[in-house]
Amino acid sequence: MNTAEAKRILETALICARQPLTLRDMRALFDGALAADTLKTLLADLQNDWAQRGVELVCVASGWRFQSRPEMRPWLERLHPEKPPRYTRATLETLAIIAYRQPVTRGDIEDIRGVTVSTQTIKQLEERGWVEVIGYRETVGRPGLYATTRQFLDDLGLASLEQLPAIEAGEPGQELAQALEAAGLEPSEAPEADSAAAGNAPGSAAEDAASAKAGGDPPSASAPAAPQAATDAGLHRPQDPAPAEPAAIAGEAAKAPAPAKLPAVDAPAAAPEAPPPAALPDPARPLPVDAYLQTELIALLRGGNASREAIAQTLLAEMLPEGSDAAEAAAWVDAQLAALRQEQQGWPAVTDCDRLDAAFAALRQQGIVCLPHAGDTPGDGLAAFRQALAAMPEHERARVTGYCFFHGQDLARALSDHLLWLTFGPHPQQKPPQQKACAQQTGRLIAAALENEGLRAEWSCNGSSAGGERICVQPFTWQRRIG
Repeated sequence: MNTAEAKRILETALICARQPLTLRDMRALFDGALAADTLKTLLADLQNDWAQRGVELVCVASGWRFQSRPEMRPWLERLHPEKPPRYTRATLETLAIIAYRQPVTRGDIEDIRGVTVSTQTIKQLEERGWVEVIGYRETVGRPGLYATTRQFLDDLGLASLEQLPAIEAGEPGQELAQALEAAGLEPSEAPEADSAAAGNAPGSAAEDAASAKAGGDPPSASAPAAPQAATDAGLHRPQDPAPAEPAAIAGEAAKAPAPAKLPAVDAPAAAPEAPPPAALPDPARPLPVDAYLQTELIALLRGGNASREAIAQTLLAEMLPEGSDAAEAAAWVDAQLAALRQEQQGWPAVTDCDRLDAAFAALRQQGIVCLPHAGDTPGDGLAAFRQALAAMPEHERARVTGYCFFHGQDLARALSDHLLWLTFGPHPQQKPPQQKACAQQTGRLIAAALENEGLRAEWSCNGSSAGGERICVQPFTWQRRIG
């Protein structure tokens, strides 16, 4: 296939796609015949081809897509005269604090803003798909920790959090307003949804309990020290962490200034320090791969489910520049695996991965199909469950009541954030009146099996008739032994 034909196919796929395409999607489009470097060159050519048009090709958090240029908005709005959603200053400031200080609790937001955060404000951001609870702080009430999602970055046309505009300390949200307006929101003149100042708000036990139940700290709780703005790769889950290639791939796009820090607040003394994120073992020299591919490479090496040959082949075919030496790639993988085996000598006798294996084995005896490494996305996991179900003998299939799995994005999250998300649900052929009860029972069995092995399971105790519920195992240190 010549370059012109490949570019035409890629252009058509990007225009017709309903969501951004990742480099992996594009490689699948060509059945692996084009290397990542070739695709990046084609993408740069397409950006140049469309440079003088009203539509541009951009790289956002979830991948590559065509979108209208900001200057076209006034004309496009004439086709859709309905008013876009409006936001209050409270919503804008809350979103800005979460974006620049994540992960944060409601108590942290209240300490910074000086007012009590309305539950409706948080709910509005969650319903739009811009923020989510990614874990819980180990303090009184275990308040939820909020972070932004990939959808937030996609809607603002950003590839990573580092591209957020800088903000002035004490005025969170003012500089973010322009980006929000470009995403289709307009400021509201309505009065603030948040009311009483945190310092003067009634401090009843009932209000504190309600705040903790809703996922935040009591208004008087102290907040943690401000973390540095994190990269996109470590923040956006449990949805599928599709790749966000560096801005350099997207051409000579202007770089936004680094975000300014918001004022720091006192940190609680008793908060346990999490272990550092997983990284590549030391001995081997760095490889010329971008941040997203390095994250994927770490998952391949530490995941424990890929052979040496498969890792070397993936490295050579999908990550390194065309023409790279196969022997050199294999030697690099060997050095990494040798260093990882050396590291294993310092691991505990029983790791969290061993405990997870034991829990999965117990659950299989109870009729729950448990699938580790079930593809890369939730959709892959559900497809793997259906395939496993179809391959079972009839007498085994009759025992199945539900499923549980984690996928590649969950593994990447476990390596970076020390927590593991599991997806579960009922047997898809359960009758509708029984599905929700079956899902709840499946969740209870999974939580009990995990806790029996010494792991802590966190979930809402609800069950969806459609499945796809999530359980968070936290803390979880991924230590999978390799041979």
